[in-house]
Amino acid sequence: MKLKYIFILLSILLLPSCIKDYSTTRKHCISKIIFKNNLKSIYTADRWQELVIEAPEIEQKGKEKELSYEWEINYKIVSKERVLQYNCPDFGIFNCRLKISNGDEIKYIQFQIDVQYSYIDGLYILAEKDDNTILSYLPADKNKVFEVDVLKKNNSNLNFAYKPIAMTYVEYKEKAYIYIATNEPKIYHLDANLMMNIRELTPPNEPRNIWAIDKYLNVISKNEFIYIDLQNNLWRNTNFRNNIKPVLKENELSLSPLYARFGGVNKNVVYGTVYYDNEHGHLIGDPDSREVIPADILAGQFNGYKLIAMTSIDNFRKLGLFLEKNGTITYKQVDPGEYNTKWDDIQIVRPASIMFSYDIKESDHFTKNSVVTSTVNSNLIYYATENKIYGYSILSSGNFGGDALFTVGEGEKVVKMFVADNDSKLYVATNSENGQMQGNIYCFNIESNANTLLFSKKNLTGKIVDFLYRSK
Repeated sequence: MKLKYIFILLSILLLPSCIKDYSTTRKHCISKIIFKNNLKSIYTADRWQELVIEAPEIEQKGKEKELSYEWEINYKIVSKERVLQYNCPDFGIFNCRLKISNGDEIKYIQFQIDVQYSYIDGLYILAEKDDNTILSYLPADKNKVFEVDVLKKNNSNLNFAYKPIAMTYVEYKEKAYIYIATNEPKIYHLDANLMMNIRELTPPNEPRNIWAIDKYLNVISKNEFIYIDLQNNLWRNTNFRNNIKPVLKENELSLSPLYARFGGVNKNVVYGTVYYDNEHGHLIGDPDSREVIPADILAGQFNGYKLIAMTSIDNFRKLGLFLEKNGTITYKQVDPGEYNTKWDDIQIVRPASIMFSYDIKESDHFTKNSVVTSTVNSNLIYYATENKIYGYSILSSGNFGGDALFTVGEGEKVVKMFVADNDSKLYVATNSENGQMQGNIYCFNIESNANTLLFSKKNLTGKIVDFLYRSK
């Protein structure tokens, strides 16, 4: 009996020596996957941007076998190719996984994708193309792609077959909005991060210009300026019927589409907007809130003048007005005054005055079609006539003219300009005479009077109507 148990024990001990390990032979070798490099822990992309990620280089220890790939994003398989090509449709940070197999071994790599808003740093360019309103986006990041029409791309169900008039941008309660006015009359209210239409607003009359502050969208038409309170969706006549019209004693106005902001450095000083009535020569003051400022600033001193251009100067404390009367163009530097906040009475801190007046000469290169903008802090006005851009210091008491600071393409006409980035850059929009893609963009370095071209984009979009810059 004991011999039986001894035999069984010996059989168990000798059993491993009888088993051959075929995994180490050339015929049955298990191939192992070794990464020669790795993926990043997180990838960043804009919405709708095609994200391209190559799988890591692989070394197989053992027999070379065919590799299979499987990419997962947000727990869904999106590709089985070695190189992932994925258009990012949604915002947020998503967990991702790459699975690689050769039939013998499976390896996994975890990573993330951070999909960000697409339109947060660059130029918005409103243009007309093929009788449609289009909105182009030129990103500040040179590595990102220019888009000719982000309206149609993100709102394929909407019809934009209208003539564009103007646009404006505003941030309110940590959200960003763009408004686009057309001749329908219709105003599109867009989410600026998504470029998706939130709703369509219908003003009483065709808008000639629009601008926004906080929750208020202001609209200038031919005969009145109104606003809509975006929280309750009610159109209101600012204080047009209650205050301004009785003061002006006019039944009908003929408003310029231009406006300018003004205020002071003191936080208790009223901020407001000025408009201009071309028919009767009224410089109209309109406060931001219910404070009182003169409805007719410097009453009687602009009789017979029609407004060509108007801009805020001296950190919004003064105004530069270019006016025409009997064929003569006159520049007037105006102090609109400074007023304390008071609901029932005008408290004048500094009275309004015309500080300086100068009749423009032919050698000054300023015409009825000139386009004007200004710096906030450096006391400079830029004006463009045809394809040439000139500068004027408000401290020079009428020293206009001189050589052009900048010249854009031959046959192009400047349609709008603005200064950005702390008075360091001058952006210029022009239209060529012909072609479907008439719109051009220039950017000049004006910091410390450098006056050099930073970049130009020719034949970029349709016929430009308006443009603005949004920074991060």
